[in-house]
Amino acid sequence: MKTVIALQPEARQIGYAIFEGKELVEWGSKQIDSVPVERRAYVRALPFLRSLIERYEPDVILLPEPTAIPTTVRSRVIRAVRYELLRAPRQLLTISRHAIHIAFTPFLKAQRAGKESIMQVLVRWFPELKKLLPKPRRLWEPQDHWVSMFDAVALGITYLSRNE
Repeated sequence: MKTVIALQPEARQIGYAIFEGKELVEWGSKQIDSVPVERRAYVRALPFLRSLIERYEPDVILLPEPTAIPTTVRSRVIRAVRYELLRAPRQLLTISRHAIHIAFTPFLKAQRAGKESIMQVLVRWFPELKKLLPKPRRLWEPQDHWVSMFDAVALGITYLSRNE
């Protein structure tokens, strides 16, 4: 049975999801914004990732594609994780947002595959996530804390659906 860790780094937190086979065994969102931006990857993100690797011994680690701007926290964390994993005998994959939309389109009926519709599908598949489902976001509101966790679950499902 393959163990997969999916990570979704954002500016203030890292969403994560751990799959054993097709079963979602752990999920959450880890705050990383208590340290200066330039140190978040090394002070918060990497120690957290190391603890997940020690606990679950994953076969595959999934990350989103880095942003086009290399100085964003997300890009810094992704670079730091890639560098850290060069020494590890694990498969490290990046999955694009487009691939996630393609994977979820068949389940959305006529809707566009946006974050909110994908989160609704994930809640149908994993009812334990329902209490974490954020209310629909209006343009002027910040992103909810749990959205990065739902993005990590979507990364994992996208990978698992491609590699059945």
